[in-house]
Amino acid sequence: MLRKLLVAIVLSPVAAYAGLDVSAYERLSIVPSPQFDSDGEPREPNQVKLAPVEFVERFAGLTAGKVYHYESAFEFRAGSYSGYNYWRNELAKLAGNEQTPFKSFNGKTELRYDATVWNIKRGPFWELIDFSDAEGVIGPVVCKRVYKDFLQYQVAASKHPDEYFRTSYQDWMKAFSMCANDGAIVFH
Repeated sequence: MLRKLLVAIVLSPVAAYAGLDVSAYERLSIVPSPQFDSDGEPREPNQVKLAPVEFVERFAGLTAGKVYHYESAFEFRAGSYSGYNYWRNELAKLAGNEQTPFKSFNGKTELRYDATVWNIKRGPFWELIDFSDAEGVIGPVVCKRVYKDFLQYQVAASKHPDEYFRTSYQDWMKAFSMCANDGAIVFH
């Protein structure tokens, strides 16, 4: 019993911060001869090493494993994992998708708008909705397409009743705007 309590106490601060963080980079250019620190990270400021994790096709416009210099960056917290998944489901609803039954990890079946996108793999925002909720990179080719969706649905999103949704929409729109300008969005 004491061991379980100690594990819960030690892990609770970690769990409190679990969620999706996002970095958006604008105007990337490959660094020809990067210098690395002892952890293998680029030593110079405004540099980032990029590689696809999953969804390799979303990496289009970038070269895997290269170090890039960026002119500007924007970071934001997309929310806890459940909060981000709520937002992503609302985004799929905003885009006009119907609900589809989805069996969750706990075995419960629920109706979800994003599950429709996962199945059809097309439509507004689909490259974002059908993407990891934990880690990955989206390159400029996909960002240009998705940014157009953000512009198209901006008025409807501004009328959403949930302030969290509206604020997150603006953060994501800014990130996709930057990435569409020869950049990248990194989920971490």
